[in-house]
Amino acid sequence: MQDRKAVICSLEESRQELVALAKSLTSEQLQLPTENEGWSVKDTLAHVASSEGGLLATVNRILGGQVATRPGFDLNAYNQQQVEKRRNRSVDELLAELDASRPEALKRFGELTDEQLATRGNMASGTPIDVISVFQRIGDHERLHCDQIRKAIGK
Repeated sequence: MQDRKAVICSLEESRQELVALAKSLTSEQLQLPTENEGWSVKDTLAHVASSEGGLLATVNRILGGQVATRPGFDLNAYNQQQVEKRRNRSVDELLAELDASRPEALKRFGELTDEQLATRGNMASGTPIDVISVFQRIGDHERLHCDQIRKAIGK
């Protein structure tokens, strides 16, 4: 099993990277398209702002014994809904959402036993995963989208 401190460090670093990048973006850069079809840089930030809550729901679903996602769940449609719901929010509002979600994630992470962290289930995509790896995925997901944003703005 991964080291708890390493996961926390990864989460802290990925969030710092994301926030610094978001704060550096100009209004013109926010409108640039990304490799995510139909999403601008700002839409990608909106997606990341919504994702931590969804990943915490995955943790709770796995720990509740629900190994698979609900029948008929469409991850792409869900992600698009979440982006559209946030499309008119400012970057500051998206950053506030991020600020609110991280303490919740760290609190939940700290409450879990090693046995709970090792519990296996599936991501919404159907990919098998254990709970500790869902937390690691939060940071990896932020880094992935930071890379996409940097690519879109030419950095």
